[in-house]
Amino acid sequence: MKTGRTGREAYPWQGYEWEALYRLSVHPRTRGAYRYGLLIPGPPQSKPRAIAHHPWPWTRLYRVPEGWLVLSREREVAGYALEDLSQRPIRTGPFLLLWGRAPWDGEARFRFLVSPRWVREKARYIDRVTRGLTWPAGKPKAPLQVIKAVNEVTREVLAAWEAGAFLPYPTANRWDKTVRRRLWRFLTGTAHLPGREARALMKRGVLLLTPRILGKGEEG
Repeated sequence: MKTGRTGREAYPWQGYEWEALYRLSVHPRTRGAYRYGLLIPGPPQSKPRAIAHHPWPWTRLYRVPEGWLVLSREREVAGYALEDLSQRPIRTGPFLLLWGRAPWDGEARFRFLVSPRWVREKARYIDRVTRGLTWPAGKPKAPLQVIKAVNEVTREVLAAWEAGAFLPYPTANRWDKTVRRRLWRFLTGTAHLPGREARALMKRGVLLLTPRILGKGEEG
């Protein structure tokens, strides 16, 4: 079970009960129960009191960045019609909540993942960071600055994984390949560094996902 934290800056989606969702997704008693969910937008004071103050069997309520998340084994709770997570997964923060089977696990159940779409959004940001010779304000890009900027995005993906969400190895591997390709293009093409110097910089300074998640044995 993952309990580590980056110890760096807090991200907007940190500070919520992601560990509880992780526990639901892996505990043998609960991971097969929560097939239905609903994201109710709103501030903390918009808490759905009919659910919060009148406990419903096999129903959970969580505060998330966008509002309130209801999970249940029932299609309807306190007058709220919930979505079937096998048909309409819920995206909250950098996470995806869904129901179904996975290539690495044939059991149909509740799953708590790092959102593949969110990871692709971060990859597009890396593509922008590694293009051009200057930052938006016009300041020239130094190779070490670009590597640092890319590493900060990788740390955010790691922080989502460390919050408890499952990050499939193929997703992490694609991320690492993207990071390597984009930085190599910038260092040797845009910054015109010799190949030997570019390889040394990347080997010494680039943060990757797969060395950190490989062999940990988490289930998603």
